Amino acid sequence: FITSDPDQDDTFTYSLNCTVGTFSDSQFFTITNGQLATNAVFNFSSPQDSNKDNAYEICVRSEDSSGMFVEKTFTVTISDQEDPV
Repeated sequence: FITSDPDQDDTFTYSLNCTVGTFSDSQFFTITNGQLATNAVFNFSSPQDSNKDNAYEICVRSEDSSGMFVEKTFTVTISDQEDPV
C-alpha cells in the first residue's frame, strides 16, 4: 500500500482494523510491511467469504505517525482455474 500525505517525511502503518462497518472477510488476510497477503487457502468451489460469492470484502486503515488515518474498502475476488491433470 502507498499513502499520500502533506507531511513529506511521515511514516504509515496499515491494518485491517477499521472503525466503521463489519468486515468479517478480513480474517483471511494479513498486512506485512505494507503488503496484503492471504492467510488462507482459497478454493473457488468452496467459498469461505461471508456471503459465499468468492468476493472477500476488506477494509484497510492507513495511519500516520501523528494518529491521523484514512480507511478504504476493497473487494478481493477469487477466480476459478482449471485443476491440473
